[in-house]
Amino acid sequence: MYFENKNIYMIGIGGIGMSGLAMFLNEKSISVTGSNNVKNKQLKKLDEKNIKYFIEHQKTIPSNTDIVIYTEAIDKDTNTEYLDAKQKTIECLTYREALAKLTKDYTLISISGTHGKTTTTSLLISVFLENNIDVNAIVGTNIEILGNKNYKTGTSKYFILETCELNSGFKDLEVDILAITNIELEHLESFSNIEEYKKAFQLLVDKTKEVVVINSKDSNSKNIKHHNIQTFNNGELPVLNNLIGRFNQENADCALKISKLLELDLEKSLKALKHFNGIEKRMEHICKNIYADYAHHPSAIKATLDSIKEKYPNQSICVFFQPHQYSRTIALYDEFTNSFKNCNKLIITDIYECRDKKEDVQKFNIDKFIIDIKNKNVENGEGIENSKYLLNKYESKYDKILIMGAGDICKLYEELREKKLK
Repeated sequence: MYFENKNIYMIGIGGIGMSGLAMFLNEKSISVTGSNNVKNKQLKKLDEKNIKYFIEHQKTIPSNTDIVIYTEAIDKDTNTEYLDAKQKTIECLTYREALAKLTKDYTLISISGTHGKTTTTSLLISVFLENNIDVNAIVGTNIEILGNKNYKTGTSKYFILETCELNSGFKDLEVDILAITNIELEHLESFSNIEEYKKAFQLLVDKTKEVVVINSKDSNSKNIKHHNIQTFNNGELPVLNNLIGRFNQENADCALKISKLLELDLEKSLKALKHFNGIEKRMEHICKNIYADYAHHPSAIKATLDSIKEKYPNQSICVFFQPHQYSRTIALYDEFTNSFKNCNKLIITDIYECRDKKEDVQKFNIDKFIIDIKNKNVENGEGIENSKYLLNKYESKYDKILIMGAGDICKLYEELREKKLK
């Protein structure tokens, strides 16, 4: 393994992906320490593994550091730990560059795409485990089948990895089997148009050794070129007991297609899909009538609300939504304003700023955004704290409360979740 006998320091060790990688390396007997700017629940998991870390970034990194792995969320021009590592000529890797180094010794199955990659990755892990394959894996959220963790160390040759297209960060991977769930313009801070976005996926496809699995109904995926293209979503879809929506059936069908390519037991694979319990922040039941969902792209929002309305046609739905990034909201403005027709009440909590340009923040008008949304019952939540008050106010007035977004909107339900777990 590339990191064997190395001392690793991770800047941003509390991120979902970074913490998973830290615990994976730790279980492989590799020395890992790091820092994080805030205390969060992932750090509690590191505590359980006795992985040491600093809260707030330090002026210098430990003197015995061999490799630094850093989150791309840091500012490399001002982060003192990163600057210290560069001055000391220590090897510095992004999180995804580190994943490329880690997975090159395995048969790598990579799940990519705009929507559904976390669920598809989790479903595929479930399929492997049901087939008694001791797989290695890192996925973008904590899942029940892994003991509420987002990684697994195994003894088999297989590594299942969820991969994100942000900044074309998956370009260094050496993939054996690649699945693309769908391709729809996303990460507007990295890509200015759909052609650039598709090109990033094609670059990953070009490096894929064996087979590329694409969605037969996705028009942008059909433009992908590879010597061995296989498709899913061609006909009857798997039956799911615990996940709603056709989009989740398509995710399951993608996982099933990979299992068939690897000649896994079909009956066991179908059983794993049928009884999969879901994952954190994907229509996760928090308590009572309150659910949480990660959807933050307009098409994902619409698909989720359509599915809920289809399953519960006579129930009223109240949505608390936090737009993620000013840049995304501006670029996909018309799509966002048309995404909320299938809810009875909508509260826009605030906008989560992340990798945004100053000019985008300054020119966005949230009041105009609320007026333009195609829903007659929209309210400005005026921040997370005030939205907590509104959550208490509306909880008894609607059959389903859905909290949606990818930012810190989780503050609305974290306390409720903790009480439920206790």
